[in-house]
Amino acid sequence: MLRNNMKRIPLERPDIEITRKSKRYRRPLIPNDRKDYFLILILVFYIFFCPKYDDRNIRTSYECFFVLLSDYNSVEIENLDDMGKINTLNYSKCSICTFIAKNYASNSGPEDVILTIMMKSYTNLVACVKSLRTTGSKATFFVFTDSETLSSVPQQVIDLANHCGCIFVNIGVFPSLSNKEFWGFRYLLYDKFLVSHYIFINRVLIIDLFDTIFQGDPFSKNTRDDKVYFSSEFQKIIKCYINYDWIKVLAPNNYSEYGEKTIINGGSLIGGALPIIRLLRVFFSMFDYKNLSSMLVDDQGYMNYILYSNILETHRINYAIDESGEIIVSLNKVLVWQRIPNDYTVGNFVMKDGFRHPPVVHQYKFDIACRESIIKHCYEPAFNMDLFLPNVDNYYLV
Repeated sequence: MLRNNMKRIPLERPDIEITRKSKRYRRPLIPNDRKDYFLILILVFYIFFCPKYDDRNIRTSYECFFVLLSDYNSVEIENLDDMGKINTLNYSKCSICTFIAKNYASNSGPEDVILTIMMKSYTNLVACVKSLRTTGSKATFFVFTDSETLSSVPQQVIDLANHCGCIFVNIGVFPSLSNKEFWGFRYLLYDKFLVSHYIFINRVLIIDLFDTIFQGDPFSKNTRDDKVYFSSEFQKIIKCYINYDWIKVLAPNNYSEYGEKTIINGGSLIGGALPIIRLLRVFFSMFDYKNLSSMLVDDQGYMNYILYSNILETHRINYAIDESGEIIVSLNKVLVWQRIPNDYTVGNFVMKDGFRHPPVVHQYKFDIACRESIIKHCYEPAFNMDLFLPNVDNYYLV
């Protein structure tokens, strides 16, 4: 197969540099070095020589690209021939929600991408993509999924997602993985996608599909493309035995030094394409990425360890922790926000300081008022309610 003839991109490349700049984007679509031309030649090759498919009018791309990782060679990911055409996506037929979004200095464009993964269930897909387009966001929305899951999605859900600009990326047959291995596997998907297409991408938002909705555009003038932003869970590591146990495994000799640090969420990241690629390469260096069973802890444990061990400083990766809910709030059963009195509508949920309306609401399933508001303003009566919203007890579906 074609992938067997391609050269593996080594993990020892955390220092990838891009110096091209434009007035708005750091990575304009005009190549100006040999590396750019080489990548474009690869893309053109796949566009013309990989077979197309168009099953049930699902907006997908061409199935011909992916994993150079020896233990996962059975997994395919499509090469997106339309990456250069993302400016033409039309959301005019999208059935948006009825709440009023809160945007601050929004400046999203098609070169800003949202990456998520849908496995075993399409729970929350409709609420997530509808709430995104309600904010007016122009970001391109990619959903990585497998053939079995995609075939289980009703045609009316596929049509709605397509109308809202959702692009499904079918990886074929999904490998058998534990929950812990799954968290690492999704980052392998995102890494290969970003490395292959970064010249088309400005900023990136990674989310958990299963329990994330939007009440504002996640991309604004304050979201820099030379930095990674981590999402806070507004709780000290020592206060959560799960997170503290992960740190004990990774830093057995000095784990107590991490106890007073704030937990950052492993499922929500935003930042520039290159900083996120560099962060993922550091993440993969923590274990044998060719054998995901070698992961000692969940991805969140590694991310907290990396963040608080000065490893990012060593690799000169700029970062910030969103501890104010300016971009993302992860509820995680912690009451960190409030509602405008007598108004329980999505779009009016603010942080405790009463000023910030977090654009991205992760783990919203823990807030009953938020769940009820999504039902009221975004629900499609023809859809299965059990799959429209996440179940509070189903933690491991994303």
